[in-house]
This record gives sequence, structure tokens and C-alpha cells, in this order.
Amino acid sequence: MSKKWRLLLAGLVLCSTLSGCWSKVEINERSFITGLFVDLTDKPGEVELTIVTPLPNRFDNTGQSGNRSDPTSFGVLSEKAVSLPEAFRKIQATLTRKLTWGQTKVIVLGRKYAEKGMDDLLEWLVREQSFHLKAFVFVAKGNAKDLTNLAPVYEQSPSEVLRQFANNQTLLDKSLKDVLQSLHARQGMAVTQITIGYKTMHGEVGQRAYWAKPDGAVMLQAGKMVGTLPESDARGISWIYGSLKDPQYTIKLRDGSYTFILYQPKNKIRPILQKEKVVFRITMTAEAGLEAADTPVDIADPKKLQRAEAGLNQKITTSLRSALEKSQTVKADVLQLGSYLEWWYPEFWKSVRANWPDYYKENVHFEIQTQIKVVHYNGELKPIWNLK
Repeated sequence: MSKKWRLLLAGLVLCSTLSGCWSKVEINERSFITGLFVDLTDKPGEVELTIVTPLPNRFDNTGQSGNRSDPTSFGVLSEKAVSLPEAFRKIQATLTRKLTWGQTKVIVLGRKYAEKGMDDLLEWLVREQSFHLKAFVFVAKGNAKDLTNLAPVYEQSPSEVLRQFANNQTLLDKSLKDVLQSLHARQGMAVTQITIGYKTMHGEVGQRAYWAKPDGAVMLQAGKMVGTLPESDARGISWIYGSLKDPQYTIKLRDGSYTFILYQPKNKIRPILQKEKVVFRITMTAEAGLEAADTPVDIADPKKLQRAEAGLNQKITTSLRSALEKSQTVKADVLQLGSYLEWWYPEFWKSVRANWPDYYKENVHFEIQTQIKVVHYNGELKPIWNLK
């Protein structure tokens, strides 16, 4: 091939890259869904789908809400139907813009829907190629739709409030991907439970507004809610998940109360096969800093320090053991300990995998060891009012 023809062919190839995308949708013709809320209605076989989307015409040139007293910089749309895709179609039919999943950050399930199971939701979402598997999953203590009424004082929408709960690692930060993995492994998991109530908001319109907060955890097995954990127990699970950032604990002893903050929490899990049972040895380590000490004693005294450390270790051990025992009663392996068993003893795992929930309840035992050392006193060894 001559040089002339090679140059002509190269030019044609380069020109083909300038043709653009034949199926594009302009950004000003889209509406981005930031939050998905799913409820079960009182009518048998009917579900309610609620979505939250930003309203571009309510923002100024900087992307901020133009009117501070106007909380409606986001839209809430809801429809009921016999299936979630049908409810979504009904919502889309009322809009002038095409709904897009690319910015969906949170999925919230109502309590009744979570108890029924989320099989239909997962079946729908995994077929939506633009839906992000990293979207965080929560369960509402009541109806998921109620959470769209919360006042997003520091954020732009209720979806952003919930996303920040997970990003800040205040409790659990489990995603849709984690849910799918737990289903594939036939094991359980735990997600954050959200409760909502009224709170006095000084300086806000109306003074009182809906306020949401993490409230323990929900245990899932086979994609279905099977039980709940109080916040104290859920924090132990969060530690093992690695989704708890700088947790704080307060203990009360005879000589007073101590508040510690933990740094660099780590854990190690090792399964041990014994006759007709499996023992999981769970070791939890961290460094602790003294945040406050309501006590007349000198915390630097080795005996006093050892007593405080022992109390802290005992509290953490108790919370994790309580959570695991509750998970056994509902046959939900929330720490997915079966995966550790598969890694260490693959042949044995094959023999128990089919009935793992029952085996987990009846034949699994725990040895929990906590090794928390107080290494930071934040400049004071005694309360400031007790210095001499």
C-alpha cells in the first residue's frame, strides 16, 4: 500500500471518532435520582416506590439553593403498583425529563418491605446497568417514604443526609454489592436502621422538623429482615466490618466513669474445628485515648489503669458476644463467618454449606478476646478540677 493510501486510511479512521454518540441524552434532559425508597402498602401484592431528585431550577449559578428559607431544592415523587418497574414507569410518565440512576447513592427499605424480603428489588436493580452497586443500603424503622420528610439542614437533600451517615462511618456502611455478596454466599449481614422523629430546629422555618438518626442495625438473612440489634451490639458488628471510625465508649466503675476513644481498631478471625462444632476465635485490638475521667484517682496509677482497661475490654467483649448470640437465634451469620470457614477448611465447608444457617445456630461457638491498651491521656492524668 502506497504512502498516499495509508495517510488517507488513517484520516478516515480519525474522522470516525468525531461522529459522536448516536444514543446520547443531553444533561438538561435528564433528572438524576439520588435516593430510592421502597415500601410495602396495606394492599396485598402492592409496593410503593419513592424517589428523590434535585430540582435544577431551584439552584443558583453556584449550585446552591437560591432561597435559604425554601427547603424544596429537591423533588420527591412516589407511585404505587404491583411491581417496582411498573411504579417506576408511572413516575417517569409524569416527568418531562428522563430519570437516570447514575447518581443514586442510597437505598432505603421500609420495615414491612424488609420483613417480606427484597428479592424483587434486587432482581430489578441488577438488570439496570447504570445502577451503582456502591449505593448504601438502610432499613427504616417505619416507612421508608417518611425519611424523605426529614430536614436536610446541612445537606441538599434527604439522600445526602443518609449518604453522609455511611461516609462518616458512624455505624454500618453496607452497600448493594455487600447485599448481593451475602446472598451468593448464603450468609447473613447487618445494615444500619434509621429512625425519624421531631426535633426542635432553632432558626429554621416552623421551628420543629423531622430529624433522622442511626438507631442500631437490622439483621438480614436471604435478603429478608429477621431481627434487630440495639446500637451497643451493632457497634461490635461494625468493628468487625471495619466500618466504625474512632468509636467512643464510656464505662462506669466504682471509682468513677471514664470515656475513651479508640484508634486503629483491628480484628482477626480464625475458625477452629472441634468435635461436632466450630469455634471462631475473634481477636480485637486497638489503642485507646482518655477523653474524660470523672474520678478522683490518678489514672496513671498502674492498678487504676489496669482496672479501667479491663472494664473497657469487658464492655466491648460483652457487646459483640450479645450481638452474635442474637444473630444465632435468627440463624443469620451477620459476620459471614462461613467465608472464613471456607478459606481455612474448604472441604468441611462444602459439607455444611447447604444447611449453614442451622449449623450456625446449633454448632458454632465463639472465643472473643479484646486487647485494648490506653496509650493517650490527652495531656491530663487527673480531672482538671482535681489537680493539686
